[in-house]
Amino acid sequence: MAFRKEIEERKDKTIIKLFGELDIYVSSDFKEEVLEILEKTKDHLYLDLKELEYIDSTGLGALIALVKEAGEIDKKVYLKDVNERIRKLFKITALEDMFIFVGGIDE
Repeated sequence: MAFRKEIEERKDKTIIKLFGELDIYVSSDFKEEVLEILEKTKDHLYLDLKELEYIDSTGLGALIALVKEAGEIDKKVYLKDVNERIRKLFKITALEDMFIFVGGIDE
């Protein structure tokens, strides 16, 4: 399945829903686009990974870059509704502590 994202602006949060595969072919563009959103939004950013089917090392690298950039501008990136398969990858790569996982945007 091809990668796509949907952006939902709420009055108090920005949610980006990811679908398909976040891999070497789309990671760079994804990172640049989300960095622009992160800089423009007043609030923290939520990445909804419920429908993300696959992520490779470049996709993980893009997420790491987003978290680091967010920290530099006093914002946070939350990973929302991460499916079990993707969550396992965070555990295996010992990256789980770098991210904030939430089950829903109201947590």
